[in-house]
Amino acid sequence: MERLGRIVIRWAIVEELCVAFLAFAVSADRAFMRVITQSISNSSVVDWLRVLSEERFADERSRKDLAKLFKIIDEVRSDRNELVHGIWHGGPETHTVLVHTLRMDRAQLVQDKLVTIADLDDLLDHIETLISQLIHLGKHLGFAGERT
Repeated sequence: MERLGRIVIRWAIVEELCVAFLAFAVSADRAFMRVITQSISNSSVVDWLRVLSEERFADERSRKDLAKLFKIIDEVRSDRNELVHGIWHGGPETHTVLVHTLRMDRAQLVQDKLVTIADLDDLLDHIETLISQLIHLGKHLGFAGERT
């Protein structure tokens, strides 16, 4: 449970950095953008960033790098949502759980997934990597500073 809590807390930083990037992309105030996006899913924010980055960034390399980053955000979000919104049951072995999940992006919509501590740690590592990448991008572009 502690690891799941860390996943939720650290993912909130990814979401905030995406909103900061969106504010930068449309030359808006970050706080005002937070108000606007409060009831919008992170997937919508990333979709908007996809479209805006195609228009905002002239060089092909930047657009490709951003497209790759957005794809990774989508994948990690999907994994995170599966665990956060799934129904947890005791697993067959110590330190495992079965998570009853629903995912629209797979052939079998509903399934039970065996999750280990290593799986949770791996997801946390992916989230930490995203945070680092978004902070690095934000410092380069000017939308993320030391407080991020």
